[in-house]
Amino acid sequence: MRLRIAAIAAACTVMSATPALAQGGFVGGLGGLTFGTVSSGAVAGQAGVRVAPGLFVIGEVGYMRNVLPKELQDDIDAMADLLSVAYGAPIDIRLSVPATYGFGGLRWTPPTGVVVPFIEGGVGVGRLSARVDEAEVLGVDFSDLVEAELDDEDTNATKFLLALGGGVTFRAARAVALDVGYRYTRIATDDPSVNTSMIYGALKVGF
Repeated sequence: MRLRIAAIAAACTVMSATPALAQGGFVGGLGGLTFGTVSSGAVAGQAGVRVAPGLFVIGEVGYMRNVLPKELQDDIDAMADLLSVAYGAPIDIRLSVPATYGFGGLRWTPPTGVVVPFIEGGVGVGRLSARVDEAEVLGVDFSDLVEAELDDEDTNATKFLLALGGGVTFRAARAVALDVGYRYTRIATDDPSVNTSMIYGALKVGF
């Protein structure tokens, strides 16, 4: 009986005292699904350095495959419908606006525990680049025409970025953790702004 009690006590001690990844910081990778804009995927690399118990200075560089605002997608669909009527044939127009981004900020999570919450936020820049994936009618490619319409400072530009989010961290081992989180990202283009939400998972390794 005493052995069982001792084992339970030891397990509880280990679970409550599990450190936040390790002593110095972490590096990791992220994969997620964006929505709010046209839904797509996202990947990123992350790093953080501990500056106080539970508090990290963080940095992230990533890529979102398509952050085209839904308002613009609706305008594109309406334009395709008008051209279909004018040409008397179906027209397919598919556009995407990939975004490469980077930001720095802060992350807080309780320094001990196996399953703990976290919050984080940062500021940086996002680089947008409009791309015509398809624009064709009756075998005629008019991608150049569509690209000319999209060639402005907001669809091919570097803009201020704000990122805020949080979630839950599962500490699988002393130096390995898995995040499951939500993030809101705003890229300050002119009307409409790019407002993207992301559900993601991230694997982190401490050092």
